[in-house]
Amino acid sequence: MQGSIVQSIGLVLAVNARRRGLDPGPFWPSASMFQFCRSVTFADDFWAGGDPALVAGDPGRWLDVVSRSARGAWLHVTQRNDLHISDRESVGLVGGGPRWIIEIVGDRSSNFFEDSWQVVDPDAADDHIWAVEYRRILSGPPRAPAPQRSVPRVADDLRASLARAMEFAGAHLPGFAPAFQNALRSLEASGPSLGVYHDDLVPPGLLRPDARRLLGAAQRAWVFGAMGSWNDVAFERPLLAEHEEISDRLFSLVVEAAVVATNTSFSGLPD
Repeated sequence: MQGSIVQSIGLVLAVNARRRGLDPGPFWPSASMFQFCRSVTFADDFWAGGDPALVAGDPGRWLDVVSRSARGAWLHVTQRNDLHISDRESVGLVGGGPRWIIEIVGDRSSNFFEDSWQVVDPDAADDHIWAVEYRRILSGPPRAPAPQRSVPRVADDLRASLARAMEFAGAHLPGFAPAFQNALRSLEASGPSLGVYHDDLVPPGLLRPDARRLLGAAQRAWVFGAMGSWNDVAFERPLLAEHEEISDRLFSLVVEAAVVATNTSFSGLPD
């Protein structure tokens, strides 16, 4: 899963953990979601024609600021879907894929943040090559996500999609079959552990075990990117049509799984 997506998820989880009085765990700068970042700042983009006013110079300060008055945070995903390329196909490109928006919910209004990433030191010895900026792009009434499906329902659909993708991969793209198999194992695990690269993403005690498993499966099933990814293959028809159908369905469900699992961290979301 692209680092930008992981980071947006992690920030929402950190806000909701702090709101519940939980320790957000490893955070700035040691958390894995920041591992390639030289800086992560938060700015206000309201005033056209001028430089954004700085809201916070790093995620720790931002978390302190928003936690003072926030009721919690939601994660929103908005489709971009350019006429010439789908979100699934463009997600491996900087600025591609759907838009991931963080809503910081107040009593009467919300602030909405969106990220942008820029390479500032491509030869950095410590691999901290990215400068990330989250800009407050909107302030207005709270906009809780549209009615979301329950974790079990999303998990059931993801399970079926993964099984179909694994069958296709076994016949035509065997190198990807283990990713789908591991994602299925994540859904079926008896314990709550994510068991993934970003295993420090979820603060202890924040998510129900089934939501943790769903988020872990979403990370394991993320095969979408640029060169060398599941997207970077070519088939003749009819395999091309089958691959695209499987891919689009899986991408949609993996995105939904990540959002639904993350948003269960905001108390009050229906089961």
